[in-house]
Amino acid sequence: MPDTPVAEKFERTEKFERTLLHAGGMAFGAGLLAAVLYAMPGHWLAGSGVVGAAIVAAGAAVAVGGVLGFLFGIPKTLQSDGLDGEPVRYLANTNLEDISDWLTKIIVGVGLVQVTRVPRGLERLGEWLGPLFGDRPHSAAFSIVYVCYFAVSSFLLLYLWTRSRLRGVLQAADGNLTEQIEDALADMANANAAALSLTERQLNGQTPPSRADLQAAIRAASPDWLNQIYQRAEGQRHESWASDKDAMARTKPVFRALIAIDEEDAPYSYFGSLAFTMKDSVPPHYSAAIEMLNKTIEIRNRTKYSGLAGYEWNRAVCRIHHKPGEVQAILADLKIAHEELPAGFFDPKSEDPDSRAVGQWLVVKKQVLE
Repeated sequence: MPDTPVAEKFERTEKFERTLLHAGGMAFGAGLLAAVLYAMPGHWLAGSGVVGAAIVAAGAAVAVGGVLGFLFGIPKTLQSDGLDGEPVRYLANTNLEDISDWLTKIIVGVGLVQVTRVPRGLERLGEWLGPLFGDRPHSAAFSIVYVCYFAVSSFLLLYLWTRSRLRGVLQAADGNLTEQIEDALADMANANAAALSLTERQLNGQTPPSRADLQAAIRAASPDWLNQIYQRAEGQRHESWASDKDAMARTKPVFRALIAIDEEDAPYSYFGSLAFTMKDSVPPHYSAAIEMLNKTIEIRNRTKYSGLAGYEWNRAVCRIHHKPGEVQAILADLKIAHEELPAGFFDPKSEDPDSRAVGQWLVVKKQVLE
C-alpha cells in the first residue's frame, strides 16, 4: 500500500487533534456541570464553596492524569531508521524517552505491588475531600468519583494527543535539524573549495585574487583545510626559494592570509614560513624577517616545542647581513643552532652563501661556538 501523502497525514492529524479538543471540552464541561448540580440543593454560599473545591480538585486531577498520559504516550525513536527513508546521520537525544520509560515502568511496577492498597487510598481521599464537597453523607463517594473522572479523562486525552501530535513535532524538529546540518556542511564544503581555488590561483600566478578576496576565502575555510592550504604554500616555498624567486614570492600572500585569521594564536610555522620568504626574496628584507623570526621563536617557546633551532640560525644570518655588529645576539643564536645543526651550517668555505656568511662572520669576529 503506498504511503499517505504528507499533506494528507497533516490534515488527518489536525482533524484528530480538533476532535480531542472537542472531547476534552465536553468532558470538562460535563464535570463542572456535575459539580454545580451537586451543590445546588444547599445554601448558595455553601454551594459556591463546593463548586470552588470541585474546580481545585478537578485541576489537581487533570494535572496528575495529564502528566501520566504524556509520559505513557511519548513515542519511541528507532535509531536505525532515517527521516523520510534516508539513513540517519546522527543519533537523536532520547533523554525524554528514557525518563518516560523509567517512570512508566516504576509507576506500573509500584501500582501492581500496591494494588491491594488502592481501595483504602481512595477511601482516605474521600474522607479528606468529603468536607470540601459539603460534608453530606455521599460527599466522600462523590469526591472520589469526581476526581477519578477528571484524572482518567485527562490521562486519555493527553495520551492520545501525545501519540498523535508529539511524534509529528519531533519528526519535524529532527527534519529541520537535519536540513540545517546538511546546509552547514554544504556551506563549509563550498567555503573550503573556494579557499583552495583562490590559493591555487595565487600560487600558480594565473589570475591571482586580490589580497582581500584571498584573506576572506581562507578565513572562511575549516581548520583541517587551513593546514592543507599551509602545506601547499610551504611546499612551493621550500621547492622554489633557491631556484624560482617569483614562485616563492607568490606564497607570501598565502602566509599573510593564514596569519591574519588570528594573529595572536596562529601557529609559529606560519610566521616562520613568512620570515623565510622575506629573508630569501630579491632584494632581501632582513629587518622584516628578523621581526617575523622573533615572533616565530616566541610562539615556539611559549608552546613548549623543542628543537627547530633552524629559526635561530636564520635569525643569525639575517642579523649578520643586516647588523653584523650585534655580536652577542648573533652569537647567542648560533650557539643554540650549533647544538642541533651539522657543522656545514657554520663552514666559511661552504657553497651555500648563508652558511658561508655565518662561517666567515665567526672567523672575522674570532668567535668559537665550542
